[in-house]
Amino acid sequence: MFPESQRPTRLPPQGPIPQEPSESELPEGVEASESEVTLTIPSGHRSDLGERERRAAALNSGTFRDPNAPRFQVVRPPNAAAIVGPLPPCPVAPAMPPVPPKGPATPAARLSTPAPPSAPPEAQGAPPLLAQPVQPIICWSNAEEPPLPLPQEEAHPYRPLARPPMALLCIFDDGQTEGEWIRLRSERVRIGRTEGDILIPHDPAIADCHAELSRVIRHGRYRWYLTDLRSPTGTFVRIGSALLRHGQELFIGSRRYRFEHPTHSAAAEWLSQASPEEVLRSEHPKRRAVQVPTLIEVFMDGREGISFELTQAVHWLGRDPNRCDLLVPDDPLLSPKHCRLYRNADGAWYLDQTQTLNGTWLRIGRMAIDSLGQFQLGEQRFLLWVL
Repeated sequence: MFPESQRPTRLPPQGPIPQEPSESELPEGVEASESEVTLTIPSGHRSDLGERERRAAALNSGTFRDPNAPRFQVVRPPNAAAIVGPLPPCPVAPAMPPVPPKGPATPAARLSTPAPPSAPPEAQGAPPLLAQPVQPIICWSNAEEPPLPLPQEEAHPYRPLARPPMALLCIFDDGQTEGEWIRLRSERVRIGRTEGDILIPHDPAIADCHAELSRVIRHGRYRWYLTDLRSPTGTFVRIGSALLRHGQELFIGSRRYRFEHPTHSAAAEWLSQASPEEVLRSEHPKRRAVQVPTLIEVFMDGREGISFELTQAVHWLGRDPNRCDLLVPDDPLLSPKHCRLYRNADGAWYLDQTQTLNGTWLRIGRMAIDSLGQFQLGEQRFLLWVL
């Protein structure tokens, strides 16, 4: 995969272009706006870049030595071992006499090679000179070789530019971070229990037609979107951090929670219209929401379980009583120190998490997934990988 800054520019799409649906075209009950959410790569998942990328990274850092490159060392001839410093100039041989004409050989016509002049007096006792300058001899050995020159930057792997990008969908096996991989090439893929392109028939918590993955054009580029299709149990995405809004549902550990914020307009409207008796009733849920932000456990039948009032600026949720003030000790899927809820200077509430095994999940209506994203329908978890 390319880094965002190095991704090649795609050519303009040809033919009908799938456009992002307007708010009026979305299914009833699905929000068109996106929450301020940061997705996180699932724990244990690794997109393997391959041997080529690792070699290129090592080459750029100057630490790479090719194990397949031939090793060599430089060796000089034995008779040049005593030569120190620059070599003396080589003697110049005299010009050869002209070749005599053909005929019987005569003493005058015989060729003779004059003897070379004697060496100068200062060269007396020096090692014999070579006819040519000493040339290094290259021989193969297992000796340590000098650093190899770094090659030029490697080219990017081929990828289509005119057609839209495909994606890979992984249906996780139970309790695993791997599973069945499906290649998505069409514009829309629906997932459900009895209807759609991908069926999960053995999960009763999945609706007949639960969610949709779609590839649309937005701001001049292709994007993949995950959309909930009015399912009663909802669609959840795994998050690293998120801005919490009134009424949003979270899946933490094995339980669902709903966040209630006092600044919500419905709570303010109820406060202006409620009778004095209702306002004074501290157990009334609307009054509780107006007083302080609250995290409430919810069940599928609408009942409420435990609740946590967020009275401090920072709260930690988990199983460890020494490190967390929001304790759920009987949830085996919850980490000892699972996630943090905090209020910023403007009074907005955020959630972020540490590197936990099971993660924190946020219920969404519609959300874009640009690279990697994990989501859950019913009790089935998926991973979408946009190539």
